[in-house]
Amino acid sequence: FFRRSGWGEGQLLEIHGNMQRWQCSLPCAESRRSSTPVWELPATQRFEVDQESMRAPTRKSLPTSAPNSAPNLAESAEPAPTAAEDMPGPSRPQTPGNITSSGVNAPTEPMGPRNHERCIHCGRLARPCILMFEDNAWIGDSVDGPGGPGHSQAESYRQWESAVREQLKNDRHKRLVIVEAGCGLRVPTVRRNSERLLRLTARHGTQLIRINPERPDNKKSQSSTISIRDSCLNALSRIDAAMKEAIACAKGHESRT
Repeated sequence: FFRRSGWGEGQLLEIHGNMQRWQCSLPCAESRRSSTPVWELPATQRFEVDQESMRAPTRKSLPTSAPNSAPNLAESAEPAPTAAEDMPGPSRPQTPGNITSSGVNAPTEPMGPRNHERCIHCGRLARPCILMFEDNAWIGDSVDGPGGPGHSQAESYRQWESAVREQLKNDRHKRLVIVEAGCGLRVPTVRRNSERLLRLTARHGTQLIRINPERPDNKKSQSSTISIRDSCLNALSRIDAAMKEAIACAKGHESRT
């Protein structure tokens, strides 16, 4: 959402990673040695999901043909997958034709393109480069950021925070407002960072606006927190309308004076 709105890579900190970036599920030694251990999926990439089971099948469905027209199966479909096809690694055994590794004839009906992303280095299943619970395979913190070689979102954020704190110290007229939207207690990383930054800059008049439909409170610093119990969209829309009204009133007052 922030990228689509025009925010630059130097203005973003995705603490738990990015769904558009993918990595090897191991990760493999080849990807660790590579200069591109993480890659981005094209913006047009879509995975097919079974709406009943909420699982992604190995292969996508073939597109429905137009009435009274026979599809060109040779052009529209990949060969039928074999039982060995989903085995990890580039050295998985190959079987001729439509015979599976168990020697049983596989169905000859054509299948659609692959629906599972694979590692560009070793061919194993790939995964989103996002941090999951008890995740020892995530490599997001040790690779270049989405901005390219040398880019680190964490370092960009540290530089930004340092510059803001310096400005607050040098200009007593400036105020910092932290807008925290939709951060709960299940994964409280962003919530804790907001409270940390509020604590470090409280003497400069910093305010935290915490938007959450269930837990908008901040018991550690109630006087410096504006708690809004609402959905993010509704609360931000109301804040935007109030800011526009305040700016219009200020301009009107200036024109009269």
